[in-house]
Amino acid sequence: MIDALRLFYKLIESTKTADIMYRHFHMNNMGNVVDCSDLLRWRWVQSVSALDKFVHDIVKIGMVEIFSGHRIATPKYNNFKIGLATLTSMLLSDDIEKMRIMEQQIFKQNGYKAFQTPTNISDALSYIWNENSKWKLIAAQMPCSPNEDDVKTELNNISIRRNQIVHEGDCQSDILPLQRQNIEKEDVDNAVLFISDIAESIYNCIITTSSIPCLTRFHLANPANVVSRNIPTTV
Repeated sequence: MIDALRLFYKLIESTKTADIMYRHFHMNNMGNVVDCSDLLRWRWVQSVSALDKFVHDIVKIGMVEIFSGHRIATPKYNNFKIGLATLTSMLLSDDIEKMRIMEQQIFKQNGYKAFQTPTNISDALSYIWNENSKWKLIAAQMPCSPNEDDVKTELNNISIRRNQIVHEGDCQSDILPLQRQNIEKEDVDNAVLFISDIAESIYNCIITTSSIPCLTRFHLANPANVVSRNIPTTV
């Protein structure tokens, strides 16, 4: 599962390019000439997408681990439906092909779903993590151990703003001339850090009972941490 976390970090790191461009415009007093606020909106959207993909990835990996006998099955996993044609193909295949077919079924049934809100993320994690108080444990792993409800509210708000940007152009209304909602760099920076803390906390919760070591907070404020961080090589 460490590969899923590494990919998440790479996606988050890719948003730094937009941040550098934004700061360049403002340091050279170009902000009043060119509206570069969409660079901030792109960072916001890309960060939520990175979390979405991370949840998809660890759920797929965890379900394949259950299928191959390396993780304990959960009630939700046991209710995962596979058609008779797929079952027949599995019975006629070797172990490697069986896992490939299983991955295809997971993608087919979950690939179109969005795992961006606390409710949807909790539901997805139930495939591999049989825990009723997921967000309480996730919050406890985060820096300063924030309140569970505060974490869920903040993530919901981040997801709502993401949808406003993607589906509504971040406009306040449909009346011309269009007025877009204000967006501040500090708010975007905080959202990116918050999402990163959530992803890391989810990872640590999922692998608590395994031999994979837990990670400490990923300080995105220091770009050097992306390459210097000692990420374990265990999968």
